[in-house]
Amino acid sequence: MKQFKGLLKKDWTIVKGYVFLALLLNLLIPVGASAVLQIGWFEGILSFSAAMMGLHAIMPLVLLAILLSKDMERPDIFFHSGASIHLLNGAKLVVAIGSTLISFVFATLIALVSLLFAPGQAGIPEVLASGALYMLNIFLFSLIIVIVFYFFATVFYLIKPKIGAFAYIVTFGLFFIAIDLWTRFQGTAFYSRISDFWVVTIAEGDGLQVEKSAGSIEFSIDSASTLAVGDWLIHFVLLAVLYFLASYWFDRKVRD
Repeated sequence: MKQFKGLLKKDWTIVKGYVFLALLLNLLIPVGASAVLQIGWFEGILSFSAAMMGLHAIMPLVLLAILLSKDMERPDIFFHSGASIHLLNGAKLVVAIGSTLISFVFATLIALVSLLFAPGQAGIPEVLASGALYMLNIFLFSLIIVIVFYFFATVFYLIKPKIGAFAYIVTFGLFFIAIDLWTRFQGTAFYSRISDFWVVTIAEGDGLQVEKSAGSIEFSIDSASTLAVGDWLIHFVLLAVLYFLASYWFDRKVRD
């Protein structure tokens, strides 16, 4: 536990400046955009805060990329660490996802405060279920992105010593091939049967809608939403396979 706390402290020291920047942007972008576009003050802040919440899906990826690149700048230290690969990865994932949650909660609070004062908008009880599903989907999607990134980052570091800068092209090529294979898999009857398993209706209604034609702004959260448990199970099984395969390669090949 002491070793894990030390890794958390090291990784947090690296990314804390970026996290504080994200917190500042969560406030400045909605307020600034609302003022520049000259739309309803609280309506504008509400819509752009919701958009900022969506952008948090890629924040763990950015933070993990920063942490990995910093460690790879000093491989003599990183590769000879006595910590296991899962402990090293766990610290990075906890810091990246935990930092994202801090920023995400801050953006959510700004959106909720704006919703309270935005005239003519649905109240918090009316959008609670759909908003919660919106936040859950962002969080789950961020997990998919960060694990997929870790897998292909491992592939990159694995082949770079052998083919040099050409590793960038090969890694991107493998990534697009993987997307094509995944798309084909999604079109199969097997995927359809599994993904349709246990579809839960979260809420019904109009949900949150912000529309200002004069300011050219439109945003909505449809509360007539469902959660496909089977679909997420497929994703989590795939993510587990990618993570453990990447961890094995990184520990046995890249760190050797």
